[in-house]
Amino acid sequence: MEDDKYFYMELLRTYLDSTSDAIFILCDEMKFLACNREVEQWLGRSEADLTKHNQRRPITQLMSSNEAMSLFIEHFNRAIKGRASRFECYLEPENAESRWVEIQLNKVLVEAGDMVIVVARDISERKATESELENFRLNLECLVKARTAELEQANNELDAFSYSVSHDLRTPLRVINGFSGILLEDFSEQLNEEASSYLRKICKTSINMGGLIDDLLNLAQAGRVELEIAVFNFSNLANEICQECYNQNPHRHANFNVQPELECLADRKQIEIVLNNLIGNAWKYTQNTAETEIEVGAMQSDGETVYYVKDNGCGFDMAKSDKLFVAFKRLHGSEYEGTGIGLHTVKRIVGRHKGRIWAESRTGDGAVFYFTLNLN
Repeated sequence: MEDDKYFYMELLRTYLDSTSDAIFILCDEMKFLACNREVEQWLGRSEADLTKHNQRRPITQLMSSNEAMSLFIEHFNRAIKGRASRFECYLEPENAESRWVEIQLNKVLVEAGDMVIVVARDISERKATESELENFRLNLECLVKARTAELEQANNELDAFSYSVSHDLRTPLRVINGFSGILLEDFSEQLNEEASSYLRKICKTSINMGGLIDDLLNLAQAGRVELEIAVFNFSNLANEICQECYNQNPHRHANFNVQPELECLADRKQIEIVLNNLIGNAWKYTQNTAETEIEVGAMQSDGETVYYVKDNGCGFDMAKSDKLFVAFKRLHGSEYEGTGIGLHTVKRIVGRHKGRIWAESRTGDGAVFYFTLNLN
């Protein structure tokens, strides 16, 4: 029986000495009762030295860091009351290498009194990796911030350039358009058909260029202008724009259905640009429809208000929808006039209102544009 006991004790000792964890037992005064070889290496002291009956020192006396000492006392007191405890600390022994350790404490009930078994694992490599990752994250964050600032500056400079160029082009363009109109109106009898045709092309081109300049100015201002946020009647604004569209061609058969009494918290002038583009597009792309149907409204979805503009026009291929809001990208041919800037401007304005915009369509079966405004 005694031989068996000795055998199992030696077996246990061999196991404890073969593990890479530091394992030791403390009495209720935090003094060493036993330990394995890893503890000897970590602390630079032999087990005999640590466990001498009349010279036992509390483990806290072997810690040079007050922070580690306080942490150990806190978790030891928790463990001695029967609650398993785990923590991490930087261990700085008096006579050995410093390291990061993860320490687990559990109470052991024996006849000799309360004891706590402590298992400590070296996590220095893990901590070094975590530190490297954190430094990498911080460096990446700084790099992203710097690149974002550069991009914002470049965009601001581009907007300023677009605004300046567009603004400066307006006056000479008005002169070209004005004098071309005068020549056609007052001197048409003195011009042959070829000259009149050239003048009409000049007028048409200058008008188209004027539209492009207006769109460029709207795009530049969409990123520069300070938003004036207020509640306004969304339905009234939509009705005004629908009426303006109809006045351009009152001979068309058209039904406008605007949901009444819709309110909106946004910059009214900017949302006017949004609706001018969306309703204007609906009017443009229904020009070959026998009976134009344009609907403007709003609905609730997932706790937010979703505004929409719906038409029964030619629609578009959803496979190309990734180009829908890209500047100077158009999904339709020259049979429909346009600059390719309008929807890009709309997306920028909606984005500044912390919203999003998307569309659904099918070729030949109309389109619906949805957008949200989340400033509230």
